[in-house]
Amino acid sequence: MTLSFSQDSNSFAYLLEGPLLTEGVPGIGENVIPCYKGIYQLDDKKIEVFYSTEDIPVFTGWKKLSGVKYSFYRVSDNVLCYVNKDKWSLFISYETEDDSVYSVADELVKSMLFFAKTEEFFKVSSFPAIINIKR
Repeated sequence: MTLSFSQDSNSFAYLLEGPLLTEGVPGIGENVIPCYKGIYQLDDKKIEVFYSTEDIPVFTGWKKLSGVKYSFYRVSDNVLCYVNKDKWSLFISYETEDDSVYSVADELVKSMLFFAKTEEFFKVSSFPAIINIKR
């Protein structure tokens, strides 16, 4: 399948796959943590997102990021994590780091926080189909 976007596509990340129920979040070694996975396309980049309701602690080696709206931690060279106080987490995995990855991460958390206000959100996760990173 080939997707084509307008010239302004760099302001949108599009959900290509997901949510898919799977096991294992990136960046913390081999694990079988249950999660939902989604894959976004932003220009020529693919960004993988993992959502879990497991109680995942913030490990001492994780560094808190500055310059982002929400409290993200750098888990490894290409993985960010957002841990919500209501015991859900987002792991964001990417190949190439630039400001657009942080914009996608911030906008994704913003959307997830909006939907997390409903109890139904925690029963079946969903990812937004389009993330507008130039708001």
